[in-house]
Amino acid sequence: MTFLRNRRVRSAVYQGLYVGGLVSLIIVALVTAHHNLTSQGITSGFGFLWRSTGWEMGFSLLPTSANDPYWYFLAVGFLNTIVIGVVSLVLASLIGAVVGVARISDNLAAQFVSTLYVELFRNIPLIVQLFFWYSLFGRIPAPRQAVVQRLLDQIADPALRIGDAVCQRGERQPFTLMRDFRTP
Repeated sequence: MTFLRNRRVRSAVYQGLYVGGLVSLIIVALVTAHHNLTSQGITSGFGFLWRSTGWEMGFSLLPTSANDPYWYFLAVGFLNTIVIGVVSLVLASLIGAVVGVARISDNLAAQFVSTLYVELFRNIPLIVQLFFWYSLFGRIPAPRQAVVQRLLDQIADPALRIGDAVCQRGERQPFTLMRDFRTP
């Protein structure tokens, strides 16, 4: 037992006991999980990668279908991530260059707008910005429900009624044909 008085030997023994305990804990967990899965009839492994997914991918750079296997969807998802990352990197670099040049320019309006942009977005975490833009763009109305469309309908509607009143004999004036293309 005199070898335990040596600091290096004692450290090596403690590390060996610690690693051995971790390995035995992992082995017990794996054996227990395997036993529980087999008792319930659940298979484990990577065999699911060759089964069809049964669902469509929303955005894909490569053609996908519901019959494609999981490994193909993972590969397409990885490719989508890489492409979107590269495009985002290029756009972020362009925006950063434009804002950086605008901040040091002599144009006071460009300095103000770029400073406002930087100061507004500098200390806001990216996830908060993503939630903000998602909620903003999620509430944008469809083109047929936009405020501009409603205003145009309100302006054009009286003019169309006047055109209909002038055209009492059933002739179609070119101006009154606009009613056919308006949304109800």
